[in-house]
Amino acid sequence: MSSDAQILAPPGVSREEADPRRWVALVVLLLAGFMNLLDVSIVNIAIPSIQVSLHASYADVQWALAGYTLAYALVLITGGRLGDIFGRKRLFLIGVIGFTVMSALCGAAQDPGMLIGSRVAQGALGGIMIPQILAVIQVTFPPAERIKAFAGYGVIAGLGVVSGPLLGGLLVTHSILGLGWRSIFLINVPVGIIAVAAAVAVVRESRAPRRARLDLGGLVLVTVAILALLYPLVQGRELGWPAWTFASMGASVPVFALFVAYELAKGRRDGSPLVELRMFRERAFAVGVAIGVTFFLGVASFGDAGRGRGIAAGTQVRPRCHDDRGAGHGGRNGRPDRHCAPLRHQRDDLGHGSRSRRGGARHGRGARAAHRHPARRGPRAGRRIRVRGAQHVLPAR
Repeated sequence: MSSDAQILAPPGVSREEADPRRWVALVVLLLAGFMNLLDVSIVNIAIPSIQVSLHASYADVQWALAGYTLAYALVLITGGRLGDIFGRKRLFLIGVIGFTVMSALCGAAQDPGMLIGSRVAQGALGGIMIPQILAVIQVTFPPAERIKAFAGYGVIAGLGVVSGPLLGGLLVTHSILGLGWRSIFLINVPVGIIAVAAAVAVVRESRAPRRARLDLGGLVLVTVAILALLYPLVQGRELGWPAWTFASMGASVPVFALFVAYELAKGRRDGSPLVELRMFRERAFAVGVAIGVTFFLGVASFGDAGRGRGIAAGTQVRPRCHDDRGAGHGGRNGRPDRHCAPLRHQRDDLGHGSRSRRGGARHGRGARAAHRHPARRGPRAGRRIRVRGAQHVLPAR
């Protein structure tokens, strides 16, 4: 995002010279940061509803998730450089306004393509917004206060990612204003409007003292390498893993190697590489990156999009789209039924609402239900899990 000197050297601002509205500005910045990081995980919980509503395939849902993160990661560092050059407040406002507009388009999506395109643009604009938050904290707060400001950002970042499934479950389950899954995107609109209005008033403009250079060559190389790796991973399952998917993943290795060599050469040449690889020599930095990667891998795998199962952390109120065939996800004549009801209002398909722990679902009314629906017979018919007194039949693996 900036050079080593810009990041590590404290700016020459004393407590007396610091912006008197800096703590109010921090609240505004953290509000926008929370909105962005919330969207990293909030979509996982709405996967089943999105698939049914938009008739989306497994690959469509994966691209809605991966496209956001991919665009965010690719634009993140370049977004920081753009803030150094053109002004951090200006780029922050562009990022928040664009993110808010894309959130509205995601909520209004009528087909998977519109949702995926809006999600990719949303991630890219988040990649413009977030680096400005870190840079503004760096240049606005004196060294004695900066650690508190960064600690606040760390807390908000963690809460944003972890609370995504929780908030998503509540919004989808209670279907605010009848919006269903669309509310998880539309909730960003009022938050974004408030953040923009407040930022115009209290965030001070700043630029890097030395004009930074963009590393477009490095950006192209890392984009090609990541796409060569991720595209077959997302599409491979639906296409039956043809040979080209493995060839593409293998080809990403030399492209990544070329990117590393290019970055090292550019660092020696003009000191403005896209990624400052020397930072990885610092043990604390390398360990921190490893922990962050592990954390986000866990968040990404929180919902099982392939089976249409999401998990709402803390509340366990994931909505389930049910149909006339009970354990499956198809409706009449194999078409999906669009009706989704909260899990806590649904009754067990085999036991017809029995919540007994004595196994009554295997006999009596449950047996009659199995007789009426032969497809559910046998030990492979479905798996029953108990969630706080409610039962839910999942498709057999």
